[in-house]
This record gives sequence, structure tokens and C-alpha cells, in this order.
Amino acid sequence: MIAGILCGAGTVGSYLADELIVTDREQVTVSVHALADDVKRLDLNNTLRHISPRQVELKSMVKGGFDVITEIEYLTISDLHVSVFGEGNRARSHFRANGGIHVKGYGDVGHKPTRWELTWQKEGTEWKIIEIQRLNPITGEVIGTLTQHQ
Repeated sequence: MIAGILCGAGTVGSYLADELIVTDREQVTVSVHALADDVKRLDLNNTLRHISPRQVELKSMVKGGFDVITEIEYLTISDLHVSVFGEGNRARSHFRANGGIHVKGYGDVGHKPTRWELTWQKEGTEWKIIEIQRLNPITGEVIGTLTQHQ
């Protein structure tokens, strides 16, 4: 009887530990989706909060992107992979972000497939972006972040 109770308690404890412990990889995954939600809503302030305060040039580039986009009809994240490295204080997320966007001066430019690689750094208890690379959706080659690419 006591063995059954201890076994059951161990199983419950193991389950709770699994559910309550969030790995760095899971934290970055959640951050990617939160970032996508902020971008979709064109919420510049919350989008910039995902970027390290020391990355002034990167924040300026993101602001420039927000200056040309007037609406994002939909934005889906797929093929998301996260790896943690650098003794657990750095991470890289690689994903596809496909959306329907409207651009100043052009209007609805239709469905745009994109592919991204973000480098994250753990700052205190939060993960912050320190590098953004836009990739060719087919070849994976690095392309300019704000270039028009079909």
C-alpha cells in the first residue's frame, strides 16, 4: 500500500515538474510567437521590447520596416526550430513567416513567404534579439532584411 502511494506520488511529482519547468528552448519558442503577434498587430513598442536595448541599429531597422507596412492581414509561423548554445546564454531561432501585407505606396502586395533566423541572448531572465537575418525562402541564403524578394 505504501509503495503504491509513493509510486503514485512520484508519478504526479514527475508530471508536475515536467509541466512547470520551462526550458530555454521553450522560452525562445514562446518569444518567437509573441514577437509574431506583436508584429502582426503592428505594435512597434512591444516589438522593440523583444530586441536587446544595446541593439540600437537593429531597433532602427525594425522601425524603418514598420514605417512602410500599413497592414498585416495574417501572419503564420511554421517550420520553427530553436537551438541553444554558448553555455546556455545564446539561442538561434529559424522559422518561416508567411503573411498578407499592405505597403505604403503599393497597397495590398499579397501573400509574402519569408524565412528568418534570429539570434537571441539571455539578458537577466529574458531572451532578447541581438541579430536578425532574413533568408531566401527557397535557398536559405541571407538576403537584405528589407529587400523586395519574390
